[in-house]
Amino acid sequence: MAKKAIKKSVRRQPSARGAKAAPRKKQAAAPRKKPAAARRPSVARRLEGLETRLDEVTRRLSANEQKPGPQGPAGPRGVEGEAGAAGATGPQGFAGATGPKGEKGDAGPQGPSGPKGEQGAQGPAGPNGPKGESGDAGPQGQVGPKGDPGPQGPSGPPGVKGELGAQGPTGPRGEKGDPAPQGPSGPPG
Repeated sequence: MAKKAIKKSVRRQPSARGAKAAPRKKQAAAPRKKPAAARRPSVARRLEGLETRLDEVTRRLSANEQKPGPQGPAGPRGVEGEAGAAGATGPQGFAGATGPKGEKGDAGPQGPSGPKGEQGAQGPAGPNGPKGESGDAGPQGQVGPKGDPGPQGPSGPPGVKGELGAQGPTGPRGEKGDPAPQGPSGPPG
């Protein structure tokens, strides 16, 4: 059974880029069967020998894989065959994702003016505006004609009595004159 396992592992080793696998060695014909007691030492030796060979083959294969040979020249180009018949249309694919929003276009030309609307109702009166500044004084007018004399007003109230003045110095004694007639009373002071 160990021999079969070794053969299979040797066959399954991949070749390294066109490198040929190591040639198989011919195995010796199976010996005639001996009693079990006599076979045991030789089977152990054979197993060891097979393991040694397996290690050697593994080393050679790994060396071939690590050192690939030079690439060969390109082969001649074959004759181009005739075009095949067109294939049947495939099933419709799924809808794609929505694309990004496009840029804003230029403004269109201005449309024609619409008809004039009806006159609206009059709005409420606005608040009074602020008082304006005073204007400049106008030129002085001409003197008017003299008016007629007005009627005489009523008599005014009597004036306040004045204070007594200081007494004057005594004058020189005059000559005795003739008696004069008595005069009218003076107005109050």
